[in-house]
Amino acid sequence: MRDDAPILVYHPGALGDVVATFDNLLRLKQRFPGGVEGVCQNALGKLGCTLGIFRRAFPVESSVFAGLYAETSGGSDPVPGSLFRPYGGVVLFSNSRHLERGISRVFHGPVYRMPPRPPITSRIHIHDHVSGHLVAAGLLTAVNDGASFPKGFPSVKRRKGASKTVFIHPGSGSLRKNWPSARFAALARRIRQEGMVPEFILGPAEDHIFPRIAEDVSGWTIHTPATLDAFVTLLERADGYVGNDGGATHLAAFLGLPTLAIFGPSDPVRWRPRGRRTAVVTPADLNCRPCFER
Repeated sequence: MRDDAPILVYHPGALGDVVATFDNLLRLKQRFPGGVEGVCQNALGKLGCTLGIFRRAFPVESSVFAGLYAETSGGSDPVPGSLFRPYGGVVLFSNSRHLERGISRVFHGPVYRMPPRPPITSRIHIHDHVSGHLVAAGLLTAVNDGASFPKGFPSVKRRKGASKTVFIHPGSGSLRKNWPSARFAALARRIRQEGMVPEFILGPAEDHIFPRIAEDVSGWTIHTPATLDAFVTLLERADGYVGNDGGATHLAAFLGLPTLAIFGPSDPVRWRPRGRRTAVVTPADLNCRPCFER
């Protein structure tokens, strides 16, 4: 394939899975002058464009891509074919050979399909899993040539002596991965004793957590950003971030915030967030580790 042609990355996954590929996609962008474009969930595509990872992005929810999932071309919809034509290759994050065949019906260049996650029996970090597949496909030249990260948010100008704000996010994509809300409340009190300002964040799908958090941290600030853009805007004024193993924590770490990730039944060897300033804590008394994906 031509190095000057753009690469199309097709990733229909959720926030954490997509953000976990961002450092490798930045390396891919450096490798191909034509740039990287994306097909993913609409909000994630916009995020990728904002961070300079995608030159442009298409929403995977669009009916334009529905025909790729059909058993046969059925007359071959010309729209996907014309959309795919400019690209030198397609990187497909999917376990579906069926989707791979659908793309190959309308795109006659190389399609590099890779599982979006490493096998659960393999204790390899998601970054190294993706990097290894890209190297095997000839799209990158080395597995361990160092990750790329954005410069992060500019330093917020604060008054002399102003307290630092630490955002605490007690939710995630699974209740099984959530540390108890009462312990997050105790952590917030400890943070306040240290002279910092704890504030809570709850996502739009975490209403079930709100009553418990509101009871445990009555009178404290609780943010409920309705969109991913609003969440990123909120992080711009943060000095630190604490959260469970989840997509929001991966994003905070990738953006350069000092990030503490609390892991329970999931495996930090596979899923610890990557960033310039990250740390992970795990319990010592689990009767299985890892046990979440099993």
